Amino acid sequence: GVSSAQGTVIQTNDYITFTIYRTFTKIGQVDMTFKVDPAGYLAESNANNNSIALKVSVIGYDLAVESLTITPAKPTVAQNSYLRIKVKNNSSYNLYTGAGLDLIKSFPDFTITKASSTTPSLDHLINSGSYFYYEYEGNFSGAGDKKFSFTIDPKDDLKEADTANNTVNATFSVFAA
Repeated sequence: GVSSAQGTVIQTNDYITFTIYRTFTKIGQVDMTFKVDPAGYLAESNANNNSIALKVSVIGYDLAVESLTITPAKPTVAQNSYLRIKVKNNSSYNLYTGAGLDLIKSFPDFTITKASSTTPSLDHLINSGSYFYYEYEGNFSGAGDKKFSFTIDPKDDLKEADTANNTVNATFSVFAA
C-alpha cells in the first residue's frame, strides 16, 4: 500500500520516493501503472509527467494437472486398465528434483498393480512448459460410476503462483464383466 504524505512540503526539483509492495498471483508479464495526483488536486505547471508504466516479469513455480484419462474408455470389472495423469510444468523454472511433487490420489475400487512416473533429476530435467506423467495399471473390483481425484503438491511445498490448477477430477463408468 501507499501511505499519505500529507503535510510534506516538496520544493522545486525535490523528489519523493514511493515504495510499493505487491503480491503477484500469476506468472508472466504484468503491466503496472503508477500515478501521482490522478485526480488533479495539485496545481502543477506540468501534470503530464505524473505517471509511469512498466512491465514486470513475474517468475515462480506452477504445476498444472491437465487431464486424467483411462484406457479402455469403458472398462469392465477385473479388466486390466490404465490411468494416465498429464501434468504441465507451467513454472518459470526447470524441475530437477522430486521436491514438491507429493500427491494425493483417490481411485475408488481400483487396485493398482503397477505405477510409474516421470521423476525429475539433474540428468532428467522437466523443462519449463514441458509435460510429465503419472501412470497406473490395475483393475476395478466393482461396477458403477467411479469419481477419481488427483492432486499434485497438495501442501504447496513449491509455493506456487496458482494452486487452483493442481487438482483434476474425473468420473468413469465401470461395467460388469
